[in-house]
Formats: sequence, C-alpha cells, structure tokens
Amino acid sequence: MKYIIRAIKYFIYFSLIFCLVIGLLLLTGAAQGNIASLFKEGYTSIGKIAVFLAVISAIYPSVGYIRKKAETESSISSGQDRIESIMKNFGYSTESFTDGKLTFRQKNRMSRISRMLEDRITMTDTEGGILIEGLRKDVIRIASAVEYRVR
Repeated sequence: MKYIIRAIKYFIYFSLIFCLVIGLLLLTGAAQGNIASLFKEGYTSIGKIAVFLAVISAIYPSVGYIRKKAETESSISSGQDRIESIMKNFGYSTESFTDGKLTFRQKNRMSRISRMLEDRITMTDTEGGILIEGLRKDVIRIASAVEYRVR
C-alpha cells in the first residue's frame, strides 16, 4: 500500500512541476499561449505526457526507497544514545521507539514537504546489525554513520 501511495504522490508532484514549467514558459513569452501551438500534436500530447509521468511515478518509488543493513555488533537499545546523536546531526528527531524498532522524522517542516512527507527513517534490530529503511540518499548516509559510530 505504501508503494501505491508513494507512486500517486510522485505523479502529483511531477505533474505540478510540469505545469509550473509550462506556466513559466507562457509567462516569460518563450511559448505561445495555447496547447495546440505549444505541443506538436496539440491536445493529444497531454494524454501522452500524463502516461509518461505515470510510468515514471510508478517506477520511482522502487528506486528512491531502500532497506540497508548497517553491520554493527550492538543493538538499537544499547546504542540508542549514539544513534539519536547521529540522527540529530542529519536533522531528524525521534518519532517512536517500540520493541527494537526506532523511527525518526525530519525536524525541518520545509524539508518534510519537499520530500512529500515521506521522510520517515525506520531502524529495526536484526541479526548482526540494524536494518535501516527510508529514502535512498538518507539511508546510505545514515547507514555509513551508524556503522562507523555504533559498534
């Protein structure tokens, strides 16, 4: 279900960006003011663009979100202070901690909005390490910091 919600959010996000770019082209005079002259195939181009954005939106969540195991010898509960310090340095605050599962959210509201409120990082105890789940860029940074500082 998360995957579908993320795909829908990305479709809306990409559609808004597309509309903003077209709007800027019209406002600056770089393009004429009707769709028939703006696109080669006129109004039928809108459907093709929507299909293209839908395909990209359907694929992007599988690329943008990952699970990575940080190889550590300690558990979340024994390294919680160090983990919370790492996450604070990355701009996250603790959301919850229950039964070996620690979740964080971005503190900065603008950062959360720019990530379409998909800023949650989840850490779970696993055999031989900590499983970290969230946005690819953040998970890779956080996993390397956890492996280095939580031993």
